[in-house]
Amino acid sequence: MTKAICAMIAKRKVRGENAMKTDIHLMAKNIFHHVEMHFLSPAYAIGMSTIVRFYGKNTQFRRWVKNVPPSRIQKMLAVMVRECAWRNEAWLAEYIKNRSIQGSVFTQDKRQTS
Repeated sequence: MTKAICAMIAKRKVRGENAMKTDIHLMAKNIFHHVEMHFLSPAYAIGMSTIVRFYGKNTQFRRWVKNVPPSRIQKMLAVMVRECAWRNEAWLAEYIKNRSIQGSVFTQDKRQTS
């Protein structure tokens, strides 16, 4: 599984898709390395491969990933593993939808208090 994901990552870098704030492919490579070293559960590798696959399919998710810091992606992955949603792309769509709503509400509240 890891070799296939690394091959997919290499193909995307050749096509020039790594000009982004959060490099999802580098994060995936690091997660896979930590799983192979037995520092992380295999659930993290499954979850990360789902994230990379969904990143390739969904433009809204790709836009969200490009606009958040890497720590948000790491937190999303940890929550995904905790909730056993490793292969659930619908869960990812719902997660970013909820985070986008919370972010916009926070921004509006912040503007009103200023």
